[in-house]
Amino acid sequence: MGLARLEQVHRVAVGALALLVGLMEGPAQVALALTAVTTLATGRLRGYRPGVIELGVLVWVLAGYAGLLDTVAPHVSSAGALAPLHVLAVPVGARALRGLRLRPYVILALVGIGVNAAYGILQVLVGDLPLEEAIARRAPLESLRDPEAPHRMIMARGLFYNRLKLAHVGVVGLALAVLAALHGDKRDRWWAWLAAAVIGVAVLLTFRRAAPLALMVGFGALLLVRGKLRALPALVVAVGLLVAGLSFTGIGQRRAESFSHDVESRLWLFSLGLEIWREHPLVGVGHGAYESIAEPRLPPNGHNDLQATSPHNQALHVLAETGLLGALGFFFALGWGLWRLGRRLHESWDPVDALAVLALATLSALGAVHTVLYHPNVAIVWWLAMGVAVRRRSSGGAERSEATAGPS
Repeated sequence: MGLARLEQVHRVAVGALALLVGLMEGPAQVALALTAVTTLATGRLRGYRPGVIELGVLVWVLAGYAGLLDTVAPHVSSAGALAPLHVLAVPVGARALRGLRLRPYVILALVGIGVNAAYGILQVLVGDLPLEEAIARRAPLESLRDPEAPHRMIMARGLFYNRLKLAHVGVVGLALAVLAALHGDKRDRWWAWLAAAVIGVAVLLTFRRAAPLALMVGFGALLLVRGKLRALPALVVAVGLLVAGLSFTGIGQRRAESFSHDVESRLWLFSLGLEIWREHPLVGVGHGAYESIAEPRLPPNGHNDLQATSPHNQALHVLAETGLLGALGFFFALGWGLWRLGRRLHESWDPVDALAVLALATLSALGAVHTVLYHPNVAIVWWLAMGVAVRRRSSGGAERSEATAGPS
């Protein structure tokens, strides 16, 4: 295959990844693998030398697999054991866009998450189409149906059929839409604001209280590194008004009433995560082994809403599955990546760097109450943003790979 044909395939792969990461899980993973292959095949990884960010990620990956060898788990989730493969998104984020115009891929990304968000709004306001059994091969949970109108859902779940995934990918999509509206081509601003409105409404209809607050943290981090502190109070007021308005809805009031119970349940899950980590402090129980070890420890009666899938905290999940060694690698990579992005943005504006800061800061804030990397689409977004941190811009603004250990 000639280089010109490879370039065409690469553009299609990048486009598919941009579109599918906001739509469906399995196809997005396939698109990521294909993009990684075409990024290599087109020579975009030539001269790429991993630095300390990649080293930290590698320590996290290897610690988790060492934990699997050290721990005898009743069952290891295949999805969890293979989750580290999402780090393929790091070199993709660093190099896949070299020589490509951003606009088509921004459009595709917003179309993907926009369609997903619109379907979530349809589920709540109009009715849930019979697609879940065809796509997810399961019937919708009756507990999620509106008791006054059984054809509707009480919370938006979108085509992910999971409101957590819709909320977590949605807030990053909302950040992208706002950036496109404020800093993109003038001809794109009207539809970028439309996309922001649709995605924003869907995120609110997931009734994930942490999502809008986490996005505020993300925009706050971006304003901080750009030195625009005067805009922070307006940001706080805007999000406060949205959350307050949502609290007056029926489901919003029910969620508020359950707040103390939710806190109690979350604290119990946190304590379970700490308990599992203390039993395996160095390298943890291994990637994908947490659930099978946590499941038998759930209380037999009461707390029926407790889920053993994760400790519902990203830091605790990293500690429990990869131990202190893996956590050091993971959070060193994250901290160094944010440092690099922050320094670059402080010196000059770059929309890709800005989106990476928004994604990492927002998802890190969500990580206080959720294990955000548990969901593949969110993990792909996370590692793509880490890949953006890896790249280096020359004095003229072009991208170069990280060739040294220190930040630019």
